[in-house]
Amino acid sequence: MTANSELIATTADCARLSLALSSAKQQADFVVALVHWGEENTSVVTEQQRELARWLVNEGVDLVAGSHPHCVQPLDFYRGRPIAYSLGNLVFDGAPSVPASNVGQLLSVSFTKRNKSPEVRPISTRLDARGFPQVVPARELVQQ
Repeated sequence: MTANSELIATTADCARLSLALSSAKQQADFVVALVHWGEENTSVVTEQQRELARWLVNEGVDLVAGSHPHCVQPLDFYRGRPIAYSLGNLVFDGAPSVPASNVGQLLSVSFTKRNKSPEVRPISTRLDARGFPQVVPARELVQQ
């Protein structure tokens, strides 16, 4: 795909991104934005991430899921819409010396007919020695 493809919209062109989101809302009952953002190796959400997430929700996005920091960042809600700032690493062998890079999250998203807002539940994962994800049992989360 070329950078000027009709299928690509970036924050460098908010007007075009807004049109793409409007088009998505007309074609889908639920719109998810997968974003690549934030500072690497930190669980701290930047103000730029927060601003963009809120703008996306204001533009009609129903769920925002982020990646890039290589560690888990908080799950938040804005106007009732979930924002997973960073899901961490699902599969990654790039930084075994950074403990936070060996954990991640999956999102379980459940819908009901009565409520447009989904139930969102993070599922914690930890990478094994090969760099493959393993679900972290709830009992281990309580002990941490």
